[in-house]
Amino acid sequence: MFMHNPFAALSGSIPPVAMQAYVAVMFLLVLGGTLIDLLHKGSARYFFQHRRLASFGARRRVGAAEAATLAARTMVVSVLAAGEFCNFWRRATHLLTMYGFVLYVVTTAIMVYAYPTAAAPGPALDRLRGPLADLAARTGLAVEPGRMVLELRPPGSDKGQALKDLAAQRRARAVMFCGDDLGDVPAFRAVADLRGDGIPGLAVCSGSEEVTPLAELADLVVDGPGGVVALIGSLADAMSGPAA
Repeated sequence: MFMHNPFAALSGSIPPVAMQAYVAVMFLLVLGGTLIDLLHKGSARYFFQHRRLASFGARRRVGAAEAATLAARTMVVSVLAAGEFCNFWRRATHLLTMYGFVLYVVTTAIMVYAYPTAAAPGPALDRLRGPLADLAARTGLAVEPGRMVLELRPPGSDKGQALKDLAAQRRARAVMFCGDDLGDVPAFRAVADLRGDGIPGLAVCSGSEEVTPLAELADLVVDGPGGVVALIGSLADAMSGPAA
C-alpha cells in the first residue's frame, strides 16, 4: 500500500463516488451507533448527574484556566497515552492498536477522497510538477504526464512517431505494440493508422484497471506483464509450429 493505491485499481470496476459514499455511510453508521449506545446505557446522564453531585461536595472552585489545564492533562495522559493501564505491555498493546487503527482510517480516507484514480496525482508529483516544468522550459523539452510519473522528452517526439518510423525502416508487414501507461497512447493510435495504410497491427494493453484511457484504445487487454509474456510466447509457438 505504500507504493500502490489499491483504491485506484478498484476504480476501474467501482466508481470512485461509490467508494467515497461507502466510506461516508460507514462513518455515519459508526457515529450513530455510538450515540445510540450512549443513550441506551445512560452514560451521558450518569456523567452529568455525577458532575452535579461532585460540584456540591467540592471544597474549592476551579477557575476556567485551571479547568482547561486539567482537561488537557487528562486528554494527554488518559486518552492519548492510555494512562489508565498500569501494566507496560497492556498499555503498549492498546496504543499500538489504537494508533494503528487511526492511521489506517486516515490513510484510507486520503486515498479514497484525494487520490481515487490513477489519474489523480500523488503529493510527490504535485511537488515535482512545477520544478520539472521550469526545467523543461529551460532545456527545450516537453513534460509528458503518465501513470504516477512525469516524463521529459523532446517536443514533437513520441512513441507513435517512433513506431511509424521503425515500421517504415523495417518495411514491416505487421506490427504489435504492448503498452501500460498514458505515454503509450500515441503508439496505440499509430497502430490504428498503420492498419489504415494496409499494415496489420495489434495494440495490447498490459493491465486495464489503472489505465482506462489506454485500455479503451487497445485491441487486446492482458493481465499485466505476465499476460504480455504469455501472449508473446503463444505467438512464438504459433509461428514456429508449422515449420516444425
